[in-house]
Amino acid sequence: MHESTVAKRYALALADLAAQEGRLDEVGASLTAFQEAMTGVPGLRLLLTSPAASPQAQEQALGGWLEQTAPGALASNFFRLLLAKRRMGIVDFILAAYRREQDRRENRVTVQVKSAREMTPEMTERLAGTLQEVTGKSVTLQSEIDPGLLGGLVVRLGSVMMDYSVRNRVNRLKATMKG
Repeated sequence: MHESTVAKRYALALADLAAQEGRLDEVGASLTAFQEAMTGVPGLRLLLTSPAASPQAQEQALGGWLEQTAPGALASNFFRLLLAKRRMGIVDFILAAYRREQDRRENRVTVQVKSAREMTPEMTERLAGTLQEVTGKSVTLQSEIDPGLLGGLVVRLGSVMMDYSVRNRVNRLKATMKG
């Protein structure tokens, strides 16, 4: 079975339990904090994912993080389950799948926007409003600056990309002129 399929199953099961307890956001925050620890603490990811590491050392490392952060019973049990089932290596996939499921349940969508320069608050608000009307969902914008665009925007909504950049127009014009 593919890692992303397994991750989706874990994420969906966790989201179901978190929703029953009314803790979707809390569990999501715990997953994010854990992912940050796996990235930020030297050696933690290797220790928790290595088949050569002793289960006692892995449990001790996880237990120390759980004591320090106190993520709640549901998240703590979930992390221990991942460790016991040797699924720590797919925690990033699980987090991504959990976020998608959480957004689906809360009727939200995250849109990536690239612009040549920083957008003003008014531009950001207008774009978010327009996207909210189009999608019928609450929109969260993730902005990125890419000076190579020359001007305009590139908007990515899920697998759909809308390229309204000057660079794209110039490239299309070049292609047309080449024939």
